Amino acid sequence: MKDLYRIQNIFFDFDGTIMDTSEGIKNGFSYALKKFGKELPQGDFYRRLIGPPLSESFEHILGFKKEEVSLCIDLYREYYAPKGLYEVSVYKGIPELLEKLKKSGKKVCIASSKPKTFVEELLRKFSLDKYFDFISASDMNEKNASKALIIKKAMDFCRQSQDIETDDFLMIGDRKYDMIGATENSIRAAGALWGFGSLQELKDAGASICFENAEAVAKQIVTDTYSAIC
Repeated sequence: MKDLYRIQNIFFDFDGTIMDTSEGIKNGFSYALKKFGKELPQGDFYRRLIGPPLSESFEHILGFKKEEVSLCIDLYREYYAPKGLYEVSVYKGIPELLEKLKKSGKKVCIASSKPKTFVEELLRKFSLDKYFDFISASDMNEKNASKALIIKKAMDFCRQSQDIETDDFLMIGDRKYDMIGATENSIRAAGALWGFGSLQELKDAGASICFENAEAVAKQIVTDTYSAIC
């Protein structure tokens, strides 16, 4: 299997990997729940809601009925689109990492379950759009929110110009959904420990390596000088 630093096609999750979007997401869920007369559970419970599609979070994590999910999503976005979207920050070292990857000749893509419109807006706002060759993300109705499908679309883009083997792709993300989606496409997965998933979650879901921070990613993929965690 190809060494990580030789891999030329790098995919990044967005929420919890490129940007810390937790405040806006938490506030969006709180807003929607209050409309139903409920409160968001205290503590770090909200971290479980960051990563999966909204439909999964409302139905399988928060326990809403399937017929209520569409309204839940509408209420969430009633807050999120005008305000919560911008309650974000770029993780430390991410701009520097992306610049190094591009200078080293890597092809860099986003593979996110977040709606593409939101991803593009935030990348432009923080001047990160110039680093990405392609954005694979969901649409607003979440019909194409499967992480495996999103990753496959990014792979298909990279393969337009040449025949690329699966060992020349790497998915980097902070939740199990990223690891599982990569595995379902037979590509390698790396855990981003600065995000919202634990080391155990990422390892159990198939991460072949876990990085402590963005600088560690650059050391491994650009210079091959990083000591692996898992």
